[in-house]
Amino acid sequence: MILIDTNVLMYSFGKDDPYRRASTQVLEAVANEELDANIDTEALQEILYFYSRRGERDWGLRVFDALLRVFAAPLPIAREDAVVARTLMGGYSRLHARDAIHAAVVLNHGLEAIISADRAFDEISEIKRLDPLELYP
Repeated sequence: MILIDTNVLMYSFGKDDPYRRASTQVLEAVANEELDANIDTEALQEILYFYSRRGERDWGLRVFDALLRVFAAPLPIAREDAVVARTLMGGYSRLHARDAIHAAVVLNHGLEAIISADRAFDEISEIKRLDPLELYP
């Protein structure tokens, strides 16, 4: 199984961007059961936060609901994930807190990789990052 980073979700539901088509194809592959992937609950929190902060709460709620239709059982964030995220942040200076949580989920759940446009994940030798543009050029 592969974790999908929040930026892939944002690109898929966002405005025109080079990553939009590839990110949409990632979600379609999951919905069509062609790709074994999931999100974590932190991604859902990020969606709510981002759109609420931009004054687009209603759109954020619709995106949230659409994601739960595709990802019926998002991976939870547990204490162990927070502890590993803290360790990762101590070792990787470019890693942001939310990305550290996602990386910890990958490690703690023994996931194959993370699909993300964020190159900061490349610094973490313990996980593999798959770029949406490389998966769906």
